[in-house]
Amino acid sequence: MASEEGRDVVPAATGSRDAAHYDTAAVRRLLRDALSDSDLNELCMDRFSTVYEQISLGMSKSQKIHLLIEHCARYRTMPQLLDAVRELNPVAYGEYEVAVRPGPTRRPGDSGT
Repeated sequence: MASEEGRDVVPAATGSRDAAHYDTAAVRRLLRDALSDSDLNELCMDRFSTVYEQISLGMSKSQKIHLLIEHCARYRTMPQLLDAVRELNPVAYGEYEVAVRPGPTRRPGDSGT
């Protein structure tokens, strides 16, 4: 995971050198606001079983979100996660859609202006 302008970003699931990046802070806020703890458990159980197996009794919602984002970053499944959240809570997803949409990476030496 890289840091860009003080934000953690995750490479998007593309094979190109110009892969886009996801703002993990925005994804974290989306998951926190769009899903109840129960919804989060069900999402992991149904679509991210490896993460579900790591969830333990008494684990906080934020800990579960951290595991899920870490998994999606490692296995480049952020698009699948965002699609699932959009299906489960389209209204909340719509509020975060621009923030969680991947943006272009910067190449070394780019000033960003």
